[in-house]
Amino acid sequence: MTLVALVFAAPAAAQTGNELRLFETVEGSIAENAESWRFNASTSQIVSFIVESTSGDLDPILTIRDDAGQEIIRNDDYNYPDTGDALLEAISIPQLGAYTATVAAYGDTSGDYTLTMLPGYAHLAYDEPFDTAGDWEAVEGTATAVPDDETLRLALAAGSDRGLAFTPSLDSLTDFYAQVDVSGITGASWVVGMAVRGQDDGSAYLFLVNDRAEWRFAERSDGGERAITGWVRHPNIRTGETAFTLGVLAVGSGFDLFYNNNIVAHVVATALDESGQAGLVVGSTRATEGIAARFDNFAITTPLEVEGEALIPQQLMLGSANAAVQELRRRRLISSSGQLVLNVAESFVQYARPGVNSVPLASSITFTNLAMGTTVYPDSVSGPPSGCGIILRATDTRNYILAYIDGQGGYGISERTEDSFSAGAYAEAETWAATEGHQLLVIASGDTLLYYVDGRYVGTIESDAEAGGIANAVVNFEAVDTSCQFVNTWVWRWN
Repeated sequence: MTLVALVFAAPAAAQTGNELRLFETVEGSIAENAESWRFNASTSQIVSFIVESTSGDLDPILTIRDDAGQEIIRNDDYNYPDTGDALLEAISIPQLGAYTATVAAYGDTSGDYTLTMLPGYAHLAYDEPFDTAGDWEAVEGTATAVPDDETLRLALAAGSDRGLAFTPSLDSLTDFYAQVDVSGITGASWVVGMAVRGQDDGSAYLFLVNDRAEWRFAERSDGGERAITGWVRHPNIRTGETAFTLGVLAVGSGFDLFYNNNIVAHVVATALDESGQAGLVVGSTRATEGIAARFDNFAITTPLEVEGEALIPQQLMLGSANAAVQELRRRRLISSSGQLVLNVAESFVQYARPGVNSVPLASSITFTNLAMGTTVYPDSVSGPPSGCGIILRATDTRNYILAYIDGQGGYGISERTEDSFSAGAYAEAETWAATEGHQLLVIASGDTLLYYVDGRYVGTIESDAEAGGIANAVVNFEAVDTSCQFVNTWVWRWN
């Protein structure tokens, strides 16, 4: 199996103080002890890490911890057995602060490695520092795009409201993260920003900020500019600031907008759902004034794929329904254009008879494509004869998908058809607390269903996509009294 090529912005270089920065690749070596690299990140900032073994038989393990030393996520082999390298892609930083990326060796392996941190996704698809003339061109209005002291100067003469610039060197993209530094602005009543999903007919989405500390997301077309959101103030955008970083995460119809790596908003827009180009924007709220902005370090990252196929995350960071939905859409597991249609704070199910015993949820609604999550507290599950779970795509009482955990750390997902269950996917936890809460998550997209327990990937099953009901379930493999408590059960549905 062949991996797509990785291209990094800077050559591998050891850094003093084990500090890790975006776009820079650092080198390390592990003989016995793990090595740690510190970095700072903002709340909800989206970043990726990849560790590649460069010598010896090193099988690296990558762990991210917060400033208190609490582990938040880890990865060993992201594409086993074809590679033993470690990858954490498109993870959302929980809160502003200092973090540590620790590289350790699996077993008694050892050797050298490189570690790279990128904004957004793990493949650097485009990197333009504007240190040469380049091939950027202004495509609208009276704008001009020229190199200026290792930046791109995008200027707009008086009499025009917007000027856009693109480069033919950049492929059209659908899912990506784009980032650029604004290093200076001249003129009053200015507007600067980024264009995404740019089309040949001149249409594009625009993420804009202005001199009044406001932001806006709009659709640009031959008919002018249509506001998807109006001009809105945001506390992270400072009045009078003329040097800052803008970022856009585009996944399907969803767009996360960033200012200085801080999340500004999530916007859903469906008019331009095809791939398109990314570019730069300058404008004015007063067409009588000329504006110029200098841009630097324009970069785009895209999801790392293997032979054209998306990678299944081995671990997710789950929390509330809203936090889980953000995590899943950023990691391309669900559609941004869906809706949170169910959020139940608490429910209970108790049965003593053998078999799968269920209590329907949202009984008047059927679902095909959905993500369903809950936290299960098995009050009286003491062994493998019983368990708790969730049911989805139930067409009747004998045809459905069941995802469950039992009392000793076993968990699985299987499809029932009439009187038989498919082999499905099954695993057992190394350590298990039977009385603690455990998070169950099932993602059903088309014919593919993914199952996670406590944020860790269990397995995948294939099943014909059918609309069906959902339910809480008690699973008794023999006659035993079982009680299950379900907390924060939620469902995200899309077409």
